Amino acid sequence: MNARQTRQMPSSERKQHTLHSIVMEKSKVKNSLKKTARWSALAVAMGIMSVSGFQAQAAIFWPGATGDTNKVTDYQEGYDTAQQDCRYAPQPCGVKLYPMTKEQGYGETEPNDHILNADGLLLGQFYHGNTLGAFDEDWYHVVTDKPSQKLTVYFLADAGNFTDTAGWIIQVRDLNGNIIAAFDTTAGSGGGSGGEEEDAGIPGDVTPDVADASPVDSAKITEVTLGKVGTYYISVKSNEEAGQLRGYNIAATLENTGQVTANPDENRFDTETEPNDDKANADPLRSNVAMVGVFDRTLIKRIEVETPAKTEYIYLYEGCDATVPATVPAGQTDCTCDITNNPVVPANQNTVGQSPAEACYAEPKITPAETKYVGIFDYDTDTYVYHSEGNEQLRIQICTRTDCQFDKVHLRVNKDNTGIVLMEGPVVPGQVIDLGAALQGDYYFEFTAEEEGVVSDTGDSEVSELIGPYDILLMSTKMSPHGN
Repeated sequence: MNARQTRQMPSSERKQHTLHSIVMEKSKVKNSLKKTARWSALAVAMGIMSVSGFQAQAAIFWPGATGDTNKVTDYQEGYDTAQQDCRYAPQPCGVKLYPMTKEQGYGETEPNDHILNADGLLLGQFYHGNTLGAFDEDWYHVVTDKPSQKLTVYFLADAGNFTDTAGWIIQVRDLNGNIIAAFDTTAGSGGGSGGEEEDAGIPGDVTPDVADASPVDSAKITEVTLGKVGTYYISVKSNEEAGQLRGYNIAATLENTGQVTANPDENRFDTETEPNDDKANADPLRSNVAMVGVFDRTLIKRIEVETPAKTEYIYLYEGCDATVPATVPAGQTDCTCDITNNPVVPANQNTVGQSPAEACYAEPKITPAETKYVGIFDYDTDTYVYHSEGNEQLRIQICTRTDCQFDKVHLRVNKDNTGIVLMEGPVVPGQVIDLGAALQGDYYFEFTAEEEGVVSDTGDSEVSELIGPYDILLMSTKMSPHGN
């Protein structure tokens, strides 16, 4: 209806039509503002847009943000509501994840298959990765600046089919590599956004048509609360063979929870359980958890060793007294003489024509017989076992947190009950040993006293003393021994 037709309408009808138009326009503005605010709020929440930029938009589009102090409360309430709505239900706000993956150039940098070379994630940005095989594992890290922050992990498949997220295992680890959360990427397991036709339950909103929805609206989403401030690691690996030779996209965000529950300090360790002297009683080792133990010894016998009396001779100048300088031969500081240059006078009598100052005599020095007791000890044997999935590097170190009292210990590492020996020999405190576990199975670590030889008096084995507290730290690197 044009303006001329409106003027020709009766007065009552013109008023009704005008009121209807005003209501419709206000409704359009309200809906437009609501969508705009929700998109901006989600963008801020995911790190796409700065807070200052959002506030500038709000000042333009939101009623009450143009200087009217009476409207500030209404604006804040609307902003808070919209922010929560769009954060947990991005679809009704018209926010799609696809542009964040399509137009960014971030990606993993190989090799990143270990905690030491993990890629840092820029919060709110998707990174593209590839799973090359069953043993390829990609590591990423994020850094928290407040305790009890909530980590949200977004996971998509490759561009060919974003919603086909099944096929991977994602693990979240602390600074020491300990797993604090793990989940598979199958859509609908352990959390995730809804499908394209899911009703968000927000009053006044209409779920977008399927034709308008992005194929990545069904991204796998999982949340984990991180207790302490520091670095946390996110690893992605194939779930058996399902993720091999496939690409994926991953993103992470951090959100303050306001949780104030105290998080006690932690230093994960385990202790040996005696007896653990053989493989049947071996204590299990866990990656990045220090095993604390004590080497003990048992006296098995005591033997008596007798040293016979011994007589030694010293040679002195005849008539010399060290306390009387005049009797000490020229060039000497004491009365000892060299029998190769001066003959020893028999029975302390001078030879014919020889001065007493030039003659030497023998004086005996007797060491009496001695009896002592020597203890023979049986030193402790401690055995540990680690189960490996195979094709990985292992790193083991002793005395990382303990001031060990011994100088060395003998270490033997072998697989199961086979003759496969990965290493055997002495290890000193602080030494790092790198091993390759090629086959799946149990690997045993046996610690014994290091043999040094044989005790001459008894014929028993002589060993380096092994006694006192110690610790063992094994680290499963998840890296292939051949670097592939």
